[in-house]
Amino acid sequence: MDISALILASGESTRMNIEEKKQFLYLNGLPVLMYSVNKFLAIPEVKEVIVVVSEDDREAVEKLLTEEKVRIITGGKRRQDSSLNGIKAAMYDYVAIHDAARPNFRISTVKKMIKELNNHDCVVPYAGVNDTARYQEETIKTLDRNMIRLIQTPQFFKRDKIKNAIEMIAREDITDDMEAYLKLYDDYKLVKGNRENIKITTMEDFYFISSVLDKDSLRIGFGYDSHNLKEGNGITLGDVKIDCEYSVIAHSDGDVVIHSLIDSLLGATGTGDIGELFPDTEDWTLNMSSTEMLSRVMKHIGYFHVKNVDIVIILDEPKLGEKKKMIKNKIAKYLKIEPDRVSIKAKTAEGRNDGKKIEVYTQILINYFN
Repeated sequence: MDISALILASGESTRMNIEEKKQFLYLNGLPVLMYSVNKFLAIPEVKEVIVVVSEDDREAVEKLLTEEKVRIITGGKRRQDSSLNGIKAAMYDYVAIHDAARPNFRISTVKKMIKELNNHDCVVPYAGVNDTARYQEETIKTLDRNMIRLIQTPQFFKRDKIKNAIEMIAREDITDDMEAYLKLYDDYKLVKGNRENIKITTMEDFYFISSVLDKDSLRIGFGYDSHNLKEGNGITLGDVKIDCEYSVIAHSDGDVVIHSLIDSLLGATGTGDIGELFPDTEDWTLNMSSTEMLSRVMKHIGYFHVKNVDIVIILDEPKLGEKKKMIKNKIAKYLKIEPDRVSIKAKTAEGRNDGKKIEVYTQILINYFN
């Protein structure tokens, strides 16, 4: 199933009472908009991400979004106008329409929703209500909270149906796209989402989401790898070539630093180990680039953000010296973080390995959003 994800990011954030628009505020080190972009990019069924912005913001957003699968278009005056612009620009039969101000949806929920698209043309997430709910107009009435659904995004639709629905209600104002859909069609499925997938409307919401992202998604991983050495013409550590009289005995290219890093990422996310993903009994892994392995593993894991990584290299010879800084910068580049979040330390084995072995230990702290 091929899906176009539409992220609506053209709002003015008038209720925030701040100069910066909420979708561009930095939330725990990343613009709010980027959480949604990165999550959709991590979902295989999503073939393109369309970000709908105001004309005033377009230039700034183009600098922020450089991924090949991401397109930027201009929105309209109202929410449904922006939705319709995105739907018309979409290339695939299904669309997911999402508020940029909801950075905390779960990929696991989205996967459940995508499965439901096999049986329904409209699939929408919701949260239940735990508090007593009352409706007040001239009188006050207690509602059955078991029947109340707080509707969220992303909302998934058959593209042609939601296009027809929004075009039909062009003169009306709606608060979400499902409202338009229900005026024409009655085939839908509600999927329970997570209560923390709130829309950032006030600074109080912003601070709440910040605390949730900073705590609930934290994961620690530990990685280890080792290889024996033989006479040769150099080794590679962290994608940095080290000229020396040794080489690594390995099935792949033997970059022990990258292998240990991969092991720590897989451990933090509970997604297997390097031997399962790249067995050394297969011809296709022979002499395989470790950076290619890392790239595949990062896609395999899904969306995460590294807080910091600590790498210890145990090696008698050669001495790494200034090469440690080069390794540090390479690792930071591949993980898309600042170099000061990467630590590279080198130690000797104190005679334990007779100078014929290299070992690497890695500990990593990440935010995991799957």
